[in-house]
Amino acid sequence: MKLNERKAGVILSYMQIVVGIVSMLFYTPAMLRLMGQSEYGIYNLAASAISNLNLFKAGFSSAYMRYYLKYKNANDEDSVKRINGAFLLIFLVMMTITFVVGGFIVIKAHLFFDQKLTPQELYKTKVVMGIMTFNMGIIFPTNIFSAYIRANERYVFQRGLQLLKTILNPFIMLPVLLMGGKSIGMAIVTASISIILEYSFVVYSLFKLKMSFSFKGINFGEFKDIGKFSFFVFLNTLVNQLNSNVDNILLGIYHGTKAVAIYGVATHLRMYFNTFSSAIYTVFVPQIHKLVNMGNRNRELSAMFAKVGRIQFFILAMIEVGFVFFGKQFMVIWGGKAYEEAYLITLILLSIAIVPMIQDMGEEIQRAMNLHHYRSVVYGSVVVLNVLISIPLCKQYGILGCTVGTAIAEWGGKVIAMNIIYHNKLNVDMIYFWKEIAKGLRGMIIPAISGFMIMILAPLDNMAVFFACGFLFVIIYCVSIWKFSLNEYEKSLANGIIKKLLRR
Repeated sequence: MKLNERKAGVILSYMQIVVGIVSMLFYTPAMLRLMGQSEYGIYNLAASAISNLNLFKAGFSSAYMRYYLKYKNANDEDSVKRINGAFLLIFLVMMTITFVVGGFIVIKAHLFFDQKLTPQELYKTKVVMGIMTFNMGIIFPTNIFSAYIRANERYVFQRGLQLLKTILNPFIMLPVLLMGGKSIGMAIVTASISIILEYSFVVYSLFKLKMSFSFKGINFGEFKDIGKFSFFVFLNTLVNQLNSNVDNILLGIYHGTKAVAIYGVATHLRMYFNTFSSAIYTVFVPQIHKLVNMGNRNRELSAMFAKVGRIQFFILAMIEVGFVFFGKQFMVIWGGKAYEEAYLITLILLSIAIVPMIQDMGEEIQRAMNLHHYRSVVYGSVVVLNVLISIPLCKQYGILGCTVGTAIAEWGGKVIAMNIIYHNKLNVDMIYFWKEIAKGLRGMIIPAISGFMIMILAPLDNMAVFFACGFLFVIIYCVSIWKFSLNEYEKSLANGIIKKLLRR
């Protein structure tokens, strides 16, 4: 059953991605034009400031998974109930903190953005930030229920609802934007859908999975271990979040909402890029913790790391290679001439993201081994370096300067330093990993040549021709990868997914 849930979870995740891509291709251009650069910049600026509040849940969600699976694998039901009660109390406290800190950020927003924002833009930014703070705070207690569903590997329900959310979002959002809702209307719709979805997880956990709580006999001494574990996970997520948002904040301070809008489009595309990666590795999280708890499983972890990394690589490489040749024209067709500058920014962001994304499992292995403090140190250094490099580059070169500063910092930390840590501290065989990735490069040669020829010869400014050429590139890529890169396991996996989809 669990294996079927994992497979179904991956399939639903990719269905959600496909729906998201369709939405991105057709809904997002309409949204950008209805909102305008200023309003879209306001929304992204507010999201960058308030999204940091989401960090409060990161450490505790991961800690819950670790302790829940520890007690569940030991068949200790009393401890499971007790840990459920303890973490529910923790999330309620975090909800209160979120409201307080978020309210303070909203009130003091003028201290950061008054220089480049008009009074009307600043007012709208505060309103959107307030809505986002309420949304984030009210759904905080639901995080334990969402984590409980993942820990029990009930991916069909969870991913199914997330797919429904992706489908409904544009159909609800467009009428609101057409009625003049803009950034504030967008924030209200997003918050409403999010609250309904998250509290559906609460109902499912309580009534379907029979999740139970005990507030008696809570070992408060255990909170010390939970706090220690959660702190480093929190620190990991904090520095990662800061690193993701630092460019938006700097652009908001030094160049205004239009620069934030252009960079926001690039980060929006990078977010979709990331979903292709995370859809695969997240279903292996319970299995990773199980292997680590069994002890002395480094060879199996190395094999899984490479196996999942190769699959992620083939998918992400198709997107990045395709974007190299078709991305510039795509930005013009999709976002309009005003967003043409986002092509180079997106290309740089995707290029520096691909290595950390195909090594997503490394983060979860660190958490399972309680060695995630290494990641905290490295990612903290990345943030400091990013800020030091990006501030002068942002002032002088604007959006491109910010992006280059981020690229330099992330390549040094997230790629070079983290690979050394995986190999030497986690005992994951990274030489084997990169050999396995290198074996897959043979299949990239024909698609790269084909993409270059199409870019030169085809009139890609015509929308019909553009999409036809894009589809042709995908076919060439898939055939070439199948012939020259995939091993027997990967081919059987692809065949199984195709057959399952056809049966549906």
